[in-house]
Amino acid sequence: DLDKVVGLNLSISGDTPEVYGVQMGFQGGGNKVAGVQMGLIYNYALDAFYGLQTSPARNFADTQYGIQFGGWNVANDMWGAQVGWLRNQAGSGLGLMLGTINVSEARMRGIQIGFLNKSAGDMSGLQIGAVNICRGTLKGLQIGLANLAGPNGLLPFSIGLNAGF
Repeated sequence: DLDKVVGLNLSISGDTPEVYGVQMGFQGGGNKVAGVQMGLIYNYALDAFYGLQTSPARNFADTQYGIQFGGWNVANDMWGAQVGWLRNQAGSGLGLMLGTINVSEARMRGIQIGFLNKSAGDMSGLQIGAVNICRGTLKGLQIGLANLAGPNGLLPFSIGLNAGF
């Protein structure tokens, strides 16, 4: 087993503690990854990820700095962008979530664009979708067919446009 890879890491199912460069394979992962992960099924970084994770199936990072692009993207803390054809999920997010379903479990600061956008905590920014939900304090705009705003929304429920300040 290698503790650190600098450069190119090719594997069927990689689990390298530290990767700096490009990791490609069926499944790629490690504790700390900086660069590009390209996996057919799954990419993961158990600690921090810096760069681009791309997989048609699933990407995971404890703390993400950069872009996750794939089917189902998950980060406990997201700093950057998640672009997913199925679901984007973050504990807390700062940046852009673009996908069919976008979920922030704590706080979201930025933009959510999708069919369903949900912030379980505070939302600062913009939600554009068919259904937009903010359970916490809304500081920004919701544009969609059904908008549910937290305690400070202009309306608790609206069609078309809602705001909170």
